Amino acid sequence: MEKRTDAGGWMYERAELEGKTVWGTGAPVDHGTVPKGLYCYDIFGSGKQMDAENNYISQTPAAENCVGAIISMEPLPFHGGKALCLDGIKFHEDEPMCSLGDLMGQAQQTACPQEMAGLCM
Repeated sequence: MEKRTDAGGWMYERAELEGKTVWGTGAPVDHGTVPKGLYCYDIFGSGKQMDAENNYISQTPAAENCVGAIISMEPLPFHGGKALCLDGIKFHEDEPMCSLGDLMGQAQQTACPQEMAGLCM
């Protein structure tokens, strides 16, 4: 299995998948290092960056072939399945990548006041 690393050590690219905003990185991250209030999912499959139809987001941590991670501010809709295909994902390549701290700032700005307390690191 690939070595998982601290989620705070990576940069993330914003994307849209099934109407949801997500941020992706090409590194397997330790889910325990993702701040409370954010959702972390593994990407598994071929590992080839431009091969969306053969890469998937796993609802549970992937035991093998983990090639990256997706972070979101809300749960992803798995439609009763265990994985979502990345086919159809739209990356915002014209935007700069952001850090996990930047994502936390965005989450705090969009959360209502009672939720913000749970998002603090």
